[in-house]
Amino acid sequence: MAEIGRKGKVIIIVFGILVLFSMNRVIGRSLAFVGKCDGLFDRPNRVWSFYNCGGFTRYFIDELLGAGAVTFDNVILTMGNSLPETIYRHELAHTRQYSILGPAFLPLYGAAHLVAWVDSKIEGYQNPHAGNIFEIRADQDAGLAAEPKILK
Repeated sequence: MAEIGRKGKVIIIVFGILVLFSMNRVIGRSLAFVGKCDGLFDRPNRVWSFYNCGGFTRYFIDELLGAGAVTFDNVILTMGNSLPETIYRHELAHTRQYSILGPAFLPLYGAAHLVAWVDSKIEGYQNPHAGNIFEIRADQDAGLAAEPKILK
């Protein structure tokens, strides 16, 4: 059997990373299943919206993320009975970000959040979420006012 050269190893690693990060839709639907969420498919926007999530999914959204909703690819999850229209539009903006950036979205979002977190420590504000460029853009696309950074 032929030995895999350096290029071959790089291709395998890149492919593996792409497969790993393209699992976002699977992660979203798995969280919906585990949380026994109710759901519906928004055909015009091609988005799954899951609500009334409980168990680990509720813990993940509320306690770990401190959010009212979370989006993985074209899957929106929330703990409540529904999402207010403005928040739904915000989450739809994240689905468009996913569709543009593909598997790169999640690591880029994480990097943007890290930058916002560091900035919040330097500038002395409490809400690094408000400094994340993906969140700022989603708020703009949804027609929402910018989130306050809340100075310490």
